[in-house]
Amino acid sequence: MFSRLCKKIVFLGIILGIASCVSVGPYITKDEFNKVEEDLRVKALGVKIERTIYVNNIGYKLLKSLNSQEKKYPFLGVLVTNLNKYTAKIFGKIPDEGKVIVYGLIKGSPAEKSDLKIGDIILTINNREVLPSNFYSLVRGLTLNKPCRIFVERDFDYREITVYPEALPYYVNFLVVESPDINASAFSGGVAVTYGLLSFIKNDDELAIVLGHELAHLIKGHILKSEGVGILFSALALAFGRNVDIPQSQELGRLLGRIFQAKFSRDFEREADFIGTLIAYQGGFDISKGIDIWERMAIEIPGSLSSNFLANHPTSGERLLRIKKIAEKIRNKEINPQDYLK
Repeated sequence: MFSRLCKKIVFLGIILGIASCVSVGPYITKDEFNKVEEDLRVKALGVKIERTIYVNNIGYKLLKSLNSQEKKYPFLGVLVTNLNKYTAKIFGKIPDEGKVIVYGLIKGSPAEKSDLKIGDIILTINNREVLPSNFYSLVRGLTLNKPCRIFVERDFDYREITVYPEALPYYVNFLVVESPDINASAFSGGVAVTYGLLSFIKNDDELAIVLGHELAHLIKGHILKSEGVGILFSALALAFGRNVDIPQSQELGRLLGRIFQAKFSRDFEREADFIGTLIAYQGGFDISKGIDIWERMAIEIPGSLSSNFLANHPTSGERLLRIKKIAEKIRNKEINPQDYLK
């Protein structure tokens, strides 16, 4: 028995000895780890800000090109988020999550033409206090053809800036979602695109084709015609707006994942391809690039050539041919985009 016990002790010693010889490299302290993680979060937010500004610039050009006799929405072209510890580091500010900071100005917009600057902290709009939760509702409540007075804090100084709202035919939030999936979707009041899609496309023209397609879903009322989707995502749009704050955007990404499951019929998708291509053309983009998108999709995701792939969507081959024919008919003046985009 004593011999058996000795053997167990020897065996345990060998195991412990082997474990102690395992090389795991240099020791990393908790403080070192936390610092690197925080630095990476700041860099990740910086990338998301750049991508969000990019998508909004293309989306704005599309919306601006549309003519509608229906309701006009006031638009400033300023992108904001709350001043948390990550945005504070990017813009060199003191964190205050109750404040709103400008992280982007859309090219050619009223905001860009004004004296507003990236990094400005917006305190009031027309003497009404601005909070992260109410900024976009205040903008939507502006009166067209009347100046908007924005009071800001800039480098510990205060100033009032006048911006003249522009009228756009539709109110649309353009969101970027931290997902590797190649996807885009429309929801009531907005359009969402994924990181995967932005890596998949090659240029502004291709993005315009995609955004035009999603805008067509909104313009043609496909969402409200799809059972239950409109109500669900109207609430989502109100809840989250365009906030790009990292902690909230993770939750937003999970919720937007449900958007990407929204099913439209193949006829809706065909109509969105048609109208969306016309929207991109009207916005001044090269719609022949749509052919490149679907050719690349077929090559890199061969399953998209099957009619069973995403059964509610036409195949990549069909979509390639349809866009090619649309481009030809526009070039030959057989189709006038204005007739379909009134």
